[in-house]
Amino acid sequence: MPDQGNDGVTKSLSREIEELQAVLKIKDELVRSLTTERNDLEKRIKELGQKYMEMLGLYEMLRHEMEGLPSLEEVVKMQSIILQLEQQLKMISKS
Repeated sequence: MPDQGNDGVTKSLSREIEELQAVLKIKDELVRSLTTERNDLEKRIKELGQKYMEMLGLYEMLRHEMEGLPSLEEVVKMQSIILQLEQQLKMISKS
Protein backbone atom coordinates (compact mmCIF):
# COMPACT_ATOMS: atom_id res chain seq x y z
CA MET A 1 0.00 0.00 0.00
CA PRO A 2 2.72 2.53 0.74
CA ASP A 3 3.89 2.15 -2.89
CA GLN A 4 0.48 3.26 -4.13
CA GLY A 5 0.75 6.42 -2.03
CA ASN A 6 4.13 7.20 -3.53
CA ASP A 7 2.75 6.36 -6.94
CA GLY A 8 -0.08 8.85 -6.45
CA VAL A 9 2.32 11.55 -5.33
CA THR A 10 4.59 10.82 -8.30
CA LYS A 11 1.65 10.97 -10.72
CA SER A 12 0.45 14.20 -9.12
CA LEU A 13 3.92 15.74 -9.36
CA SER A 14 4.22 14.48 -12.90
CA ARG A 15 0.90 16.12 -13.81
CA GLU A 16 1.94 19.38 -12.14
CA ILE A 17 5.22 19.35 -14.06
CA GLU A 18 3.35 18.76 -17.34
CA GLU A 19 0.97 21.63 -16.53
CA LEU A 20 3.89 23.92 -15.69
CA GLN A 21 5.63 22.92 -18.90
CA ALA A 22 2.42 23.71 -20.83
CA VAL A 23 2.21 27.11 -19.11
CA LEU A 24 5.87 27.80 -19.90
CA LYS A 25 5.29 26.82 -23.53
CA ILE A 26 2.33 29.22 -23.74
CA LYS A 27 4.42 31.95 -22.08
CA ASP A 28 7.28 31.38 -24.54
CA GLU A 29 4.90 31.54 -27.52
CA LEU A 30 3.33 34.71 -26.15
CA VAL A 31 6.76 36.30 -25.64
CA ARG A 32 7.80 35.26 -29.15
CA SER A 33 4.59 36.67 -30.61
CA LEU A 34 4.92 39.95 -28.72
CA THR A 35 8.58 40.24 -29.70
CA THR A 36 7.69 39.73 -33.36
CA GLU A 37 4.91 42.30 -33.08
CA ARG A 38 7.27 44.79 -31.38
CA ASN A 39 9.92 44.25 -34.06
CA ASP A 40 7.33 44.79 -36.80
CA LEU A 41 6.14 48.00 -35.14
CA GLU A 42 9.72 49.25 -34.72
CA LYS A 43 10.38 48.54 -38.39
CA ARG A 44 7.19 50.37 -39.39
CA ILE A 45 8.08 53.35 -37.19
CA LYS A 46 11.54 53.53 -38.80
CA GLU A 47 9.95 53.42 -42.27
CA LEU A 48 7.52 56.17 -41.31
CA GLY A 49 10.39 58.22 -39.89
CA GLN A 50 12.31 57.87 -43.14
CA LYS A 51 9.25 58.87 -45.19
CA TYR A 52 8.71 61.84 -42.89
CA MET A 53 12.29 62.97 -43.40
CA GLU A 54 11.89 62.60 -47.17
CA MET A 55 8.70 64.66 -47.10
CA LEU A 56 10.36 67.27 -44.90
CA GLY A 57 13.23 67.49 -47.39
CA LEU A 58 10.79 67.92 -50.28
CA TYR A 59 8.87 70.55 -48.32
CA GLU A 60 12.05 72.52 -47.62
CA MET A 61 13.10 72.28 -51.27
CA LEU A 62 9.69 73.54 -52.43
CA ARG A 63 9.70 76.29 -49.82
CA HIS A 64 13.05 77.57 -51.10
CA GLU A 65 11.85 77.40 -54.71
CA MET A 66 8.64 79.24 -53.83
CA GLU A 67 10.49 82.10 -52.10
CA GLY A 68 11.07 83.87 -55.41
CA LEU A 69 7.52 83.43 -56.68
CA PRO A 70 4.91 86.14 -56.30
CA SER A 71 2.28 85.80 -53.59
CA LEU A 72 -1.31 84.91 -54.42
CA GLU A 73 -2.29 88.54 -53.82
CA GLU A 74 0.33 89.70 -56.31
CA VAL A 75 -0.87 87.16 -58.88
CA VAL A 76 -4.46 88.38 -58.53
CA LYS A 77 -3.31 92.01 -58.98
CA MET A 78 -1.34 91.01 -62.09
CA GLN A 79 -4.35 89.19 -63.51
CA SER A 80 -6.58 92.20 -63.02
CA ILE A 81 -3.97 94.45 -64.68
CA ILE A 82 -3.71 91.99 -67.58
CA LEU A 83 -7.51 91.97 -67.96
CA GLN A 84 -7.59 95.78 -67.97
CA LEU A 85 -4.83 95.90 -70.59
CA GLU A 86 -6.64 93.33 -72.74
CA GLN A 87 -9.83 95.41 -72.57
CA GLN A 88 -7.89 98.54 -73.52
CA LEU A 89 -6.33 96.70 -76.48
CA LYS A 90 -9.76 95.55 -77.64
CA MET A 91 -11.07 99.09 -77.43
CA ILE A 92 -8.06 100.44 -79.33
CA SER A 93 -8.38 97.80 -82.04
CA LYS A 94 -12.10 98.64 -82.48
CA SER A 95 -11.29 102.30 -82.98
